[in-house]
Amino acid sequence: MYKLASLAFYCHFCLAFIGAAPKGHETSIIREFGPCDGLRKTPFHLERITANVTGRGATTFNGNIDVDEDLDHISNMEIKVDKCSSYSDLGSCEYYSSYKFTDPCETIMCLTEGPWAAIFHTKPPLTCPVKKGSYGLHQSSVKPSYLALPNMSGNVYWKFSMKLLIGKRVVACVKGGIEKAVIRSKSKT
Repeated sequence: MYKLASLAFYCHFCLAFIGAAPKGHETSIIREFGPCDGLRKTPFHLERITANVTGRGATTFNGNIDVDEDLDHISNMEIKVDKCSSYSDLGSCEYYSSYKFTDPCETIMCLTEGPWAAIFHTKPPLTCPVKKGSYGLHQSSVKPSYLALPNMSGNVYWKFSMKLLIGKRVVACVKGGIEKAVIRSKSKT
């Protein structure tokens, strides 16, 4: 009986403590971002990219995009999305959807808003056609609202891969993952 009463008190205490925890706001965060697995190094590749979440839930990118050759005509972009039960259970991932775009270069480089606009706003600026060189990202920020997916719910992890192609040749491949998180407000002491 004593053990049962102790357990009940402990559960009540934990629930009361959790309920009293500072509330935060939901946001979407990038859990992973980088080059695709299993591909040789592509001419358009990411180097030392980091993605960090700020206190307000924005994701900032730092690092470089290195382009090893002039890419005169990026003809296609393919995006594949998988839905996973959680970031901690990547074995649960299932195919969700695919998207294909033709002649995406001008559209991508002209983005001023949207989820990935920050990635293509570099110093020096990326232009079409893409020229050989190193392009820096420094605190390039993506607003949390741009990372929100329509069917996103708690404990769902969305994995994606994006390929840029010239004909059938893959010239860039980036993978990443997004999930919902709660950014807790700092308590005032």
